[in-house]
Amino acid sequence: MTATSSPAPMLPPEVRLLVAQAFGGALPLDLAATYGGFSNLTLAATVGGQRCIVKAAQTPFKRADLRNEATMLSLLGSSGLAIPPLLAHAADERWTVVVTGWCPGENGLQTLAAMPEALPEVYAALAATLAAVHRVVPAAGGAALLAERVGHARGMLASLGLPDDLRAALAEALASDLWQHDTAHVVHGDIGLHNVLWHADSLTLLDWEWAALGTPLLDLAWLRWTLGWRALPDGLWPHFLACYAAAGGLPQLPAPQGLRALMLGQIAMILARVHDQPAACAEWVRRAEWTRGFTL
Repeated sequence: MTATSSPAPMLPPEVRLLVAQAFGGALPLDLAATYGGFSNLTLAATVGGQRCIVKAAQTPFKRADLRNEATMLSLLGSSGLAIPPLLAHAADERWTVVVTGWCPGENGLQTLAAMPEALPEVYAALAATLAAVHRVVPAAGGAALLAERVGHARGMLASLGLPDDLRAALAEALASDLWQHDTAHVVHGDIGLHNVLWHADSLTLLDWEWAALGTPLLDLAWLRWTLGWRALPDGLWPHFLACYAAAGGLPQLPAPQGLRALMLGQIAMILARVHDQPAACAEWVRRAEWTRGFTL
């Protein structure tokens, strides 16, 4: 995971203590900022001689995200997937902390900026990785259920102060039959270049905070959304799909209106999360309107 040239970062004393308690008294040293990590306090550190990534959160939603990430990484720890290893999960009254192993590579957005010619290779690797994720048979262990998030978002819509036509479009999206799936598969939940590391022709899939058990179609729809939102070359989508199918990807892709329903449903779930953050809410309303007009 790429460190940045930001000023020397700091960990709150409570977080340092939680990390030290989880590592037998070893304090986090050699702190460095990481690329991304916008939703939590995220730093690279050396703990007990091992390079790690420390993620910490205080707000209830973000703490729940980190608990969910720890649960999913634990469940997937023996799967052989290209994901960061979970090293520790700790909490006190104010903070939740997750520590994972450090993984080499640059964030996918850095690769986009510096080596756009590598994108076909990156998306081929992402397709193979995601197909492997979707084939995992989840074990019991408290993993989040996508259906519960859909239900929560449906219940929140009326209180979000949205324009009537947008609220109706989001409600219709959340009512789609596509959210129901015969078998609950592992779903990453926030797939895209922003959550991958690319290094020496290999890929690591990061940030499992929104992972859940549900329909893998959400990951495909959201990847399509990120391609469109970032205005990436049109050929990357069929290229990704061909590589995903060749790697044994599971679902049959729905018609364009079905893809749009999944995209809008994801945005509805995000709006339910940020309902008390006016700037974030306004931005996701803007993205929802863009999605309604996005040509698929």
